[in-house]
Amino acid sequence: MPYEPQHVRGNFQSGRMTTGYWRWTYSAGPGKLVRVTPLRFSSQHYLRILQDIPLPSVHLIYPVEEFEEIVVDQDSLLIHESRDVVQWFEDRSDVSVLN
Repeated sequence: MPYEPQHVRGNFQSGRMTTGYWRWTYSAGPGKLVRVTPLRFSSQHYLRILQDIPLPSVHLIYPVEEFEEIVVDQDSLLIHESRDVVQWFEDRSDVSVLN
């Protein structure tokens, strides 16, 4: 049975573009700001972002010898609670999640 037009809500698009950014901050100000695509991505993509962006750039400002642990504060997005992401944090001694 096909959908009846009177029971289907149309999809309005404004023509605007949306972009996503990921950033980190520290006590002296902002850290690195990076544009991320796609806006909705997998846990593996999020893990690549964690591995490739904050860790190297944080260690440029705070050498490992001086700052042994990085504390991450995440919101309640489902990707932050995926098995792969939770396991990644559990496997790392130099990064912890603020609860």
